[in-house]
Amino acid sequence: LIHAAADPVGIAAVRIARHLGAEVYAAAPPAAHDALRDTGLDATHLTGPEPGDIATRVPAGLDLVVDPVLDPHRGTGAEVSAALLLAADGRYVTVDARAAVTAIDAGRRHEILTELAGLLDSGALPALPFTAYDIRSATEAYRGSRTATASHGRSVLTVPRPIDPDGTVVLTGASGTLGRLVLRRLVAEHGVRNVLLLSRSGTEAPGDLLDVLDTLDVRDDGLRIRSVACDVADREQLAAALAGIPAEHPPTAVVHTAGVLDDGILASLTPERLATVLRPKADAVRALHDVTADADLAAFVVFSSVAGVLGSAGQANYAAANAYLDAYAARRHATGAPAVSVAWGLWQETSSMTAGLGAADLGRIARTGLLPTTTEEGLAAFDLALTAATPHLVPVRVDTAALRTADTVPPLLRDLVPVPQRRAAESASDTPSVSGAATTPAESLESRLRGLTAEQRTALLLDLVLADVAQVLGHGDPRGISADGAFRDLGFDSLTAVELRNKITNRVGVKLSATAVFDHPSPRALVDHLATKLAPAPASTPVPTPAAEEQPGYEGIMADLARIGARLNGLRLTGGQRAALAETVRGLTEPPAHGHPVPADDDEPASAEPSADLAAASAAEVLDFVTRNLGISITGDAMTGDAGTGMTGTGTTGTGTTPDTYATDQS
Repeated sequence: LIHAAADPVGIAAVRIARHLGAEVYAAAPPAAHDALRDTGLDATHLTGPEPGDIATRVPAGLDLVVDPVLDPHRGTGAEVSAALLLAADGRYVTVDARAAVTAIDAGRRHEILTELAGLLDSGALPALPFTAYDIRSATEAYRGSRTATASHGRSVLTVPRPIDPDGTVVLTGASGTLGRLVLRRLVAEHGVRNVLLLSRSGTEAPGDLLDVLDTLDVRDDGLRIRSVACDVADREQLAAALAGIPAEHPPTAVVHTAGVLDDGILASLTPERLATVLRPKADAVRALHDVTADADLAAFVVFSSVAGVLGSAGQANYAAANAYLDAYAARRHATGAPAVSVAWGLWQETSSMTAGLGAADLGRIARTGLLPTTTEEGLAAFDLALTAATPHLVPVRVDTAALRTADTVPPLLRDLVPVPQRRAAESASDTPSVSGAATTPAESLESRLRGLTAEQRTALLLDLVLADVAQVLGHGDPRGISADGAFRDLGFDSLTAVELRNKITNRVGVKLSATAVFDHPSPRALVDHLATKLAPAPASTPVPTPAAEEQPGYEGIMADLARIGARLNGLRLTGGQRAALAETVRGLTEPPAHGHPVPADDDEPASAEPSADLAAASAAEVLDFVTRNLGISITGDAMTGDAGTGMTGTGTTGTGTTPDTYATDQS
């Protein structure tokens, strides 16, 4: 019989006793019986912890009673009941941390631990669950142990150690710019003397990797660097490459910097384009984990991207691949294995991945509020990653001034720029006027359009659209942009078109399709489309109704809702506010519990009346109604309760359009 059998020590005792062939009874609260069934015990061998349970469900004649949790406050009833069931020569064994150690037989202890290690290695005994903490996080480990669940297991402290200078560092993506920088850092600053460089091109890469060392004063007989052509995502190739590491210089660290870009709007991503980006990230990190499973590593560093943390327009595949790296590092870290994922932003150092970035691309990145990382800043962050206590680092510098004027702010950064600051920044920014008409951003667009003639509304909208076009393309003055020039000729591609669509939607409160720029191919054509959508609704002819039911007609209600939608679009709503808004709209469309039924229109089926459909609509259908009819985009936490991750533009390009590809960061 094993008391407190659901405790980690108790579960270990159950497994060992069953492995040795004993018939085992386990005493534990009923809520823990499922965990004990996983050890192979059936219901007839499970009992509650109370004396009455033990006396009635456990037979007499026990050879051994094990009590792994000796608690002086628990009382003696259960112990007495169990002791009465012992055979004449039975034993009652307790575990007490305060026991004397003078009688320990070191030789026998060594035999027991050696035998136990063999059983664990062979799989005869499964390892108990545990959660590993860096010793620098001992306080967190203590809190975790106080609230531990069965899946949490014991808290285990790990001690970081430096890279062994006699070991070998495995560096992937070695032909890239960051790979070369890391190689130089490892040799010059960390004393590494054995490096295995892995890249698809191997030593035949342009500007041979070994040339990097010509800039270092470390050329000596003790420096051994080998470059191998290898697809890191291919386990067989990777295993063959690592098999060539000398036994006297075993792997001591892994640094994975490889990555590939294939950017485009979400609708353009095919399975092949997804695989192109996921393979060198997700597949490769799994292969590195598996092939180095038996290595005694001091560090396992993977280069991720801030795209997986904050999102990045046109990089849904890249964001997913890097989010996978972040999660995989956390998984390794939780098992006690070294692992750190470093989510880089854009580096100032130009690479093959960022060589195609133009002024407009760099301007777009700057407007996100993320500043480029200098080489020294990046390498200092890499130094930290080698011994970091956390599995995830995001070494980016944030430009709060840019965030205050950004069209959208990632949820994780919104606390840095509260809504009042953003509104003040928007009010302080003047929009240059092409037509010469004064514009005041502090005024709402609705109030500015009210009372204007059709020609004046068009002129005002043209000013706003050209200002947004100039900002997206990186031009300082919108007056140099032709209102009749084709967007393609102005330099727009599928991603900048989505950015312009988002800016205009946020500014004017009108929902536009992702292809709006190509559907209306010039600024003036787009303005004509906007003017149609923003034209004041004609006054509806009142329909005579009974005095008791004097209500605005359907068209009037929709006009009111459209005006409310335009105002809401200018607000930064919290997740709770979005959910409340969706619920309010749904509640307004439900039929009243009492009163007159609404008759169907004689000229169209009753299903055309929105209230009939929305009364029975799901939350997703209600939100779709709000988006289509009111021009309000409600995503993320209104549906799921989380912060939302919709940073990537979606939609399809126009006929004959192909997504352009470029990088927004280097990792």
